[in-house]
Amino acid sequence: MSLLQEESWQYQAFSSFLSKRDRRTAELTEDIQKVITKLNQLTAWELDRKNRQLDITNNLLLDNRLHLAELLSQLIEQQQMRRKDLKHLLEEMEIQRQNQASDYWLVQFQRLIDNIPDSIQCAKDYRPSAPYCALDDAAASAPPVEIFMETNCVICLDSSCQVIFLLCGHLCCCVECGKKLNQCPMCRTTITKQIQVHS
Repeated sequence: MSLLQEESWQYQAFSSFLSKRDRRTAELTEDIQKVITKLNQLTAWELDRKNRQLDITNNLLLDNRLHLAELLSQLIEQQQMRRKDLKHLLEEMEIQRQNQASDYWLVQFQRLIDNIPDSIQCAKDYRPSAPYCALDDAAASAPPVEIFMETNCVICLDSSCQVIFLLCGHLCCCVECGKKLNQCPMCRTTITKQIQVHS
């Protein structure tokens, strides 16, 4: 392996390790998964025909779903900003590397590993970036619903649901059917954005 290939490999390993060990990125990913789970629960609850006839329940579900959809949008935006910050950090480190030793990435990798216990200690004092009390309240308005990430698309009835519609927050379509829609098939709200989730 040439020196250039070795440096490239070291850089890739460090970049990957940094992304995986970044506490803020992990927090955002966890928050996003929790919001997606709550939206999935609310959509499943609405699909239950017995409960769709209760106006009070529907209003509570609507309020919670809209709040969660907005929260999801904000969290995804924060996650994208964090990725840009990490990329910028790596670019700055690359500039420093060009001015320093040939084993720069190995040294940085070792420093990162040495700091892991500090990160774990910080995790004990972790305060979530998303308002978990609001998420817990959202679930309290409806009885517990079993989580089905494999719920079938309401249009083709074949593929699993993988698209969340904004602004309404419904998780009710597969990717292929979602591409053809301008309005949510459940509530007829105009779709401003689609967020693809992976089951």
